[in-house]
Amino acid sequence: MRAHASLLFVLCALLLVAACAAPRAGAELPGRGPVITVLDEAGGPVVDAELWVLDRQTLRADAAVLASRITGDWVATSLQLATEVRRTDGEGRARLLAPVGRGAFIAARRGALFGSAEVPTIGRDGLVLSLRPRTSYRARVLDSSGRPAEGVPLTLAVPGEPRLERLPVTAVTGPDGTAVLYEPPAEALVGLRRVPRGTERVALIRAATRETLAIPVDPVGTGEASLPPSADLVIRLTHRGFPGAEWGGVLQLFPARNGSRSDVTLAIEVEGSSANVRHVERGLDLRAVLVVSEGDGEGERLLGSLSQLVTAVGEEEARPAREIALDQGVLITGRLVDGGGRARGLESAQAVVEGEPSTTWTLVTGQDGDFRWLVTAPEGAERWSAVRIGGRRDGVTRPLPEFTPGGSVSLGDVSLP
Repeated sequence: MRAHASLLFVLCALLLVAACAAPRAGAELPGRGPVITVLDEAGGPVVDAELWVLDRQTLRADAAVLASRITGDWVATSLQLATEVRRTDGEGRARLLAPVGRGAFIAARRGALFGSAEVPTIGRDGLVLSLRPRTSYRARVLDSSGRPAEGVPLTLAVPGEPRLERLPVTAVTGPDGTAVLYEPPAEALVGLRRVPRGTERVALIRAATRETLAIPVDPVGTGEASLPPSADLVIRLTHRGFPGAEWGGVLQLFPARNGSRSDVTLAIEVEGSSANVRHVERGLDLRAVLVVSEGDGEGERLLGSLSQLVTAVGEEEARPAREIALDQGVLITGRLVDGGGRARGLESAQAVVEGEPSTTWTLVTGQDGDFRWLVTAPEGAERWSAVRIGGRRDGVTRPLPEFTPGGSVSLGDVSLP
């Protein structure tokens, strides 16, 4: 009896030691940040959910605007701007790689499930994030020959008068020509003209076509539509003074009759001085609106903007391509300083060629106050004589040194009050 008691004592002692030595929940997960646990409505773990964090304090407004114009989707935009992306494990958990600063936005999704939370901070105990299902809609797009059309962006919208209400939800068709669109979360509806009710929806085809193509969709079946005769169009940026792979940026291509701006199509990224625009209707005159950049990654710098007409894709044109020349203007450099000659680093100032309001641009300086501004124009650059930097009241006008279109000039130090 005494032996049994001794054995029991030893076992209890071992269990106590093991309990004291046991790691806290989630300690085995890689990283040194808090643990986020993702659950469904029933309280069960959501396995292999995509989890991301967005830092409101470091979020750049210009990056957010460009991302939203490319994705057309509120959820995808926040994911693209995320500072960290993780996947949940078999228990619905993911540890962030680093501690989270104040004002963090946390979101997660898997299929139709989505959830988000904006929190002032996340403590040592981590955070539990609940996901809710979203209504889904399916749409299928065929080309003019009846084959599945891959790579067609579709945006969910609410039908109505006088116009459709576009929702911040976009999906792209896959190899079978089908896309699945999910009802936007409540957080994405802030600021809409009218809050959507019911499930009456259409899927808008975001391609450069004469007519706006809308596919009626519902949560049960699959809506379907066909494209007019179309082709993929390659747009190349050229400049006589710089290498061919120098340029990047964002391009939007839409029917020319829409004027100088349009919400028909989404923007696409330009990489290595070229962009491939999918499913452009043949025989349709086009307009390109371009925001030009140089460099890539964290060193990328926006240089200027350009709007230019693009000739239609011919009915029989096999491999259509067009060029947009960036050397019909001038590259203006300089440095912004204050009244004491100190650099105005990481600041912004409006700039415009005198008498040419279409050239208006926002200069963003580097650490040393330096700026680079590519001013382009299809014609008339030889008439430019001065630029205005800063506002009407507190800005300054600087004469442009003599230049050859396609070249560059320096304004030196530009002092702003």
